[in-house]
Amino acid sequence: MQEVARPGRARRGDGRAWPRMAALLEPGGVFASFGGPAELDDPAVREAVRAARAPFLDSDEVPSPDGTPPGDDMQWPGTNSRPPGGSPMFGSS
Repeated sequence: MQEVARPGRARRGDGRAWPRMAALLEPGGVFASFGGPAELDDPAVREAVRAARAPFLDSDEVPSPDGTPPGDDMQWPGTNSRPPGGSPMFGSS
């Protein structure tokens, strides 16, 4: 893998994160992000998690830092990859 110079830490929204990520890839390489919210399918597990969380939190959901409405199919950080306002390194969907 090619070493990439890191002159400073990229901050969310500064336009440097995706070009830096692309520079880490081999030609034709793939980047996959699995940092999105988890939705449990198993009702028993979902209820067990809810019960364990209840004394501390009503929900473990975190609002999108970019203001994406909760009902949208694409949520942050995925919205960073969609133009307009997203990285030009990704095509529109």
